[in-house]
Amino acid sequence: MKLHSIRKLLWKNEGVIPWPKQFHLAINRSFFIVQAFYAIHLFLVVSDFNLWLEWSTLSQILPQWPVYWVHQTGVSSAVHLIFSFNIIAAIGAMFFPEKRWARLFAAVAIFEFSALVLSFGKTNHTEHAWLWVALLFVFLPQASLKQLHVSVSLGRRYLQVFWSAQFLLLIFYTLTGFWKLVAGFYQFFLGETGAFSLNALAIHTAARLMETHANSFLGNFLIEHPLISGPFFWGAIYLECAAFFVAFRPRLHRQWGLAMILFHMANFLAMTINFKKNILVLALLFVMSPFFPEQSKWLRNFSDWPLIGRLVKRWAP
Repeated sequence: MKLHSIRKLLWKNEGVIPWPKQFHLAINRSFFIVQAFYAIHLFLVVSDFNLWLEWSTLSQILPQWPVYWVHQTGVSSAVHLIFSFNIIAAIGAMFFPEKRWARLFAAVAIFEFSALVLSFGKTNHTEHAWLWVALLFVFLPQASLKQLHVSVSLGRRYLQVFWSAQFLLLIFYTLTGFWKLVAGFYQFFLGETGAFSLNALAIHTAARLMETHANSFLGNFLIEHPLISGPFFWGAIYLECAAFFVAFRPRLHRQWGLAMILFHMANFLAMTINFKKNILVLALLFVMSPFFPEQSKWLRNFSDWPLIGRLVKRWAP
């Protein structure tokens, strides 16, 4: 396939960096989003005050390597240090988002906090997206908002790093969808119930609720109505697999972000899986995406979706 054809497949009609038409709008929005990211992190840490008190009373945990120093300080002191460090670092990055040292301290604080969350003998993926975005934000140029507007090179570098954070998050979702497809095909050829089975989500939901001994708002409904839960599950896989293309098609940023937020909300209502940080980072990076062309029409934007876009073109030429 020629390079031109590959570029057309990925980018469609728009480039990733909105240059020069929406450049200054994108700079304003991306700078605000970065600042909001740290403000939200401050809120999240403070809102976990009950966990702060609860964890500080523990005598031992199963520390991950970033917080292995807990053995020297004791659990209580370590918990107080990590929570306090996160509050101070978040305030610093919120007031000085243009300073790399502030973003670096915040990233280290979030890294330590994530390691602490994972130090209770249970695998937890809820921190990963938030942590990786914080790490990538460290590489944003050290420049004020005014400097980003004046210097074209600085502004473009800022947007490129911001887009890199979006891209990494999209790759996470793409890999999730890809492995669901791989496992689904494998189970299909073995004649087992898998991702392509109509009752796949119903079975998964039932197993999850039995494992956690939890009751959920949508759990029983999805279990009893596979004709609804099945297509919903397939739609979620499609959204995850399509994430890679969303990185190169800015007109899909807002639609995809909203769809994935609804997916995580439905997941919580069905299986009590709480991905609140993913919801927040999706809202910041995609629903508020600095690359989304505001003048575009929502119905026409659907034509950018992989595979189904061809059908939409007939309705919105």
